[in-house]
Amino acid sequence: MRNRLILWMKVIIQVICLVVFTELFVSAFNGIGRIYGLILDQDYNLSKIGMFLTPVLLLTIISILFGRFFCGWLCAFGAINDFIFYISKKVVKRRFLLPQKLDTRLRYLKYFSLLIIILFAWTFEAIPVEEYSPWTAFEEMDPTLGVIFNKPMAFILLVLILIGAMLIERFFCRYLCPLGAIQAVLSGINLSRIRKSRTECTGCKSCSSNCPMGITSDSTGMVKNTECIRCMQCAESCSGKNMKVYFLNNKFSSLLFCTTAIGTFIILSLPLGTWGPATPEQQRNAVESTELVSTEKVIAKDSSKSKTDKKFRDGVYQGTARGRRPGLTVSVTIKEDRIEKIEVVSHRESKGYFETPVKVIPNEIVSSQSTEVDAVSGATRTSDGIMNAVKDALKKAKVP
Repeated sequence: MRNRLILWMKVIIQVICLVVFTELFVSAFNGIGRIYGLILDQDYNLSKIGMFLTPVLLLTIISILFGRFFCGWLCAFGAINDFIFYISKKVVKRRFLLPQKLDTRLRYLKYFSLLIIILFAWTFEAIPVEEYSPWTAFEEMDPTLGVIFNKPMAFILLVLILIGAMLIERFFCRYLCPLGAIQAVLSGINLSRIRKSRTECTGCKSCSSNCPMGITSDSTGMVKNTECIRCMQCAESCSGKNMKVYFLNNKFSSLLFCTTAIGTFIILSLPLGTWGPATPEQQRNAVESTELVSTEKVIAKDSSKSKTDKKFRDGVYQGTARGRRPGLTVSVTIKEDRIEKIEVVSHRESKGYFETPVKVIPNEIVSSQSTEVDAVSGATRTSDGIMNAVKDALKKAKVP
């Protein structure tokens, strides 16, 4: 009964995180990259990473307190791996197990992928990480499957990872996840441990056979392996109820430990950032912060152009498009055939993701006099939504 309670509790939390916190994985990892970039530039102005600071702080605090609990319970990518493997196991009805030595060696791939990203994407900027990022492809997935054409390599990697998830439990988490590599390092100093009494162990080995990360713990008194994602499957499957989780050397039941970790995540989320749609007041604050550069800062055009050559009529036009959610509306001011001002009138984007695009994208469009500007990393949908809304407004302003 207790095992089923933890199982269903985990599934419910994973579904919630998959729906509500879909971008948390992407934003946390991109935030780490942004912080690394500031350090390289010797620029310690944290206001420049704005929306990314919240998920980085959440991830760091949760990892230090509870180990890789984020991987086991809160990560949308981890949830997808779990759900796909569960369905596959029901259909195929067998587990695909790699030889232990090969499995151990392949686990170092995630550290290698992290190193490649640090060197070639973050340090030398030789690789456009957005074009190859499977988690960005996952974030941008929509019913039109536009990501197939926009980021084909990222989509191919995503498909390969999902195929791997069908064959090997927690395939991505075990072998490829660079964020998992960072958390494995952080979890080495975490304040929680899973322990058991060797003298009371019945030797059933259920703790090892039920571990989704393939950790062998039946012959140890404490699970020290940094691959542990705190899913509690080992403790809940122990026939003698011998495995317990200790937090600050105090014994906790699996249910109390998981509830404490989830509660801590929620409590920390409230002051650091709310993950629902923005309130009207938040929208007004964001709009007020998007006062754009004046026409003097806009790229000058040929002043000798005659009125008959004008592409757009002067005036204020509204355009609407979909960001992460429908209803992203902008107001575009056209004067003398130039985009003079852009304001985000209303939107339903999530706090923590809309602030930076709402500030950056309109300025970029006005400065370049083009709707084809770079999206804000980690907030691609909102960025694209603003660009498309401006395009919609320009269509209405176009001279017949």
